[in-house]
Amino acid sequence: MSVYTVVSLDAVQDFAQRFNLHVVALNPIKGGIENTNYFVTTSDGREFVLTIFEIIPFENAAILAELMYRLSTHGLPVAVPLADGAGQRIHILADKPAQFAPRLAGSSPHLPQQAVPTIPQVEAVGIALAQFHLALQDDPLQHNTTRQTTRGHLWWARIKDELRVHMPLAHQQLVDEVFAKFDLIKQQHPDRPKGLIHADLFRDNTLYVGSQLSGLLDFSEVMVDDWLLDIAITLNDFCSTWDDVQHPVALNAEKVSIFLAAYQHIRPMTSDELAALPIYLAIAACRFWFLRLDVASVNHAEGRVSEDVMEKDPEEMRRMVVDRLRLAVQ
Repeated sequence: MSVYTVVSLDAVQDFAQRFNLHVVALNPIKGGIENTNYFVTTSDGREFVLTIFEIIPFENAAILAELMYRLSTHGLPVAVPLADGAGQRIHILADKPAQFAPRLAGSSPHLPQQAVPTIPQVEAVGIALAQFHLALQDDPLQHNTTRQTTRGHLWWARIKDELRVHMPLAHQQLVDEVFAKFDLIKQQHPDRPKGLIHADLFRDNTLYVGSQLSGLLDFSEVMVDDWLLDIAITLNDFCSTWDDVQHPVALNAEKVSIFLAAYQHIRPMTSDELAALPIYLAIAACRFWFLRLDVASVNHAEGRVSEDVMEKDPEEMRRMVVDRLRLAVQ
């Protein structure tokens, strides 16, 4: 949700006309690392989010817009992009795919004044993640062989090799150890159900009103993978001790227990999933270590240095890899 594409109020108003909206205010959102987002206020006081997709092509953005609609029919708290009179949800702005979606109520539990998710918030996201997995188990997107994700399996394999050769020896050895352990555990514990996963359900992609989950955000990376990977990604972020200065990436045992119990109340995990979870926590942290390194490299190469562009710390994820690997080899 950094701002890479700067647009004027007039340009956004031209875009908004197809939805019969009159825009009076436009404010950039800084928070994520992939798409450009703005808060938009209309003359009748309503608020929307304008998203400009920086990487994914038009066809993929359209597929995701329809996915949002299907998720909403399952009762999940998602923002369904607006459709024009012809039913089309994605259009072009600044030569890139773009959409308007209603602004959902609530705030993310990653903001300075609310840095650590509460126990009820952890429980709520565990339930929602399981509901998301089950809602999409028969979704047509699961069988779509033409859609290419920007950071799917091929991307992860490529970026791992590209980044590794430039790492210090100790970091290379860490990567090698994680992946060797990961390959071994997958062979030993094969009963790991697959399906569509969110792949990026961090705190900043959720909204809460108090303890109630009011929004799930940013489905750009939805792909088919082990549900366990999604569990690990979300658990890592929601159940870490971010408020502990000495051990900011260590796991909070109580929150881990609450999260897993909430998830399994909706979808019980297999014994193989539970056995493989520790190494999946390590591999999930490793993926986001790579992602942050890559984003920093791209931002530097393309001169993305404005105050509206946010970079997340790769070293934070590397420390998490070390911590999770320690748990996985115990």
